[in-house]
Amino acid sequence: MVKSDFFKKFMILTFFMLSSVVQAASVQQISFRNGTNDFSIKKINFRIIKSQVSLLSANNFEIYTVYVLPSESNGVWMHVPFDNKRPPVDYFLNSIESADSNIQSIRFYKKNEQLFVVKATKTGEKAPNINLKKTSIILHTYRFNENEDVPRFLEIDTRDAKKIYLNADEAINAEAFGE
Repeated sequence: MVKSDFFKKFMILTFFMLSSVVQAASVQQISFRNGTNDFSIKKINFRIIKSQVSLLSANNFEIYTVYVLPSESNGVWMHVPFDNKRPPVDYFLNSIESADSNIQSIRFYKKNEQLFVVKATKTGEKAPNINLKKTSIILHTYRFNENEDVPRFLEIDTRDAKKIYLNADEAINAEAFGE
């Protein structure tokens, strides 16, 4: 009896561990080059434009603008906004890079044939301390609504990172995927 209880618990634990590994393995990060980037998910064609803004203050920004492309050559490009749980709507997402740290980071990924975006933002300090110190990070997760007529990224989760980080992208790498 004791052996069978142990075996059952062992099998259940093994099942959950393997399930989480399979779940984490199904996350595929998507990297973009500067300029236009085209790809498809579930027969929906996307064009993501990645551009740069550089400032004289040693800060720069990567800007991501998302479109759903028409299935016909003369169709309408649909701009895809990011609906936040708290207004306003964002019409693009951007990273924020200072000379000392990554203050806001954006990462696109695909999971189970759905498109997601994670935005990590350092909080709790003002410049120059936010650039120089490890701070709290807020993670926002958005999921594409799969609607070609009214395309949106809907904010599905907002949470604080479990640890503090110098760079926002470190929080994404450590805490955003597979949870």
